[in-house]
Amino acid sequence: MTATTLTSELEAVNIMLEACDEAPVTSLVQSGIYPLDRAKGILSETSRVVQSLGWKFNTEYEFPLTRDEAGAVALAPNALRVDVDAKHTNVDPVQRGLRLYDSKAHSYAFTQDLTATVVFLLGWDELPQPARHYINIRAARTMQGRSSVSDSTYRYSADDEQAAFLALNDHEAEVGDHNMLRDSWSVGSVVYGREMQ
Repeated sequence: MTATTLTSELEAVNIMLEACDEAPVTSLVQSGIYPLDRAKGILSETSRVVQSLGWKFNTEYEFPLTRDEAGAVALAPNALRVDVDAKHTNVDPVQRGLRLYDSKAHSYAFTQDLTATVVFLLGWDELPQPARHYINIRAARTMQGRSSVSDSTYRYSADDEQAAFLALNDHEAEVGDHNMLRDSWSVGSVVYGREMQ
């Protein structure tokens, strides 16, 4: 049968289990099955690491960050990275947990709402297929590396992971609409002068 859907989280976990000579499962909600729990944990860990790099599919630009009544800026629980836009020159915000801290004023209180580039952690079902594939292969290699796997078991190689990473980068290049002059501060500052900020 030919696959006609994106890789499901269940399929990804079963690929990882198979890579470690473990029996496949029919559901992710089974409890007390150590290999399943371990596979889900490694898949989640790998997804978080890969997504924290920031890709077109999980990055939002000029994302509004609004203050509460005390002036504090709370971040979404799935905000992996926050880079406040350079136009806010009177503050020096850094992410501390799920809040912004102004290291210039030494305070969590801000006097204005901000905008930022935010990298979000997305759930499995929100990921495009190239990201699912790369995360799955990388997670399977990680799980194999942490397990005792027989010599007769197919081992995912660095080449498998590299091919999946290249496919993800090709996807990023296609959908990202990246522009060396617009997206690179160092190139833009040479071409356009120092006014880019």
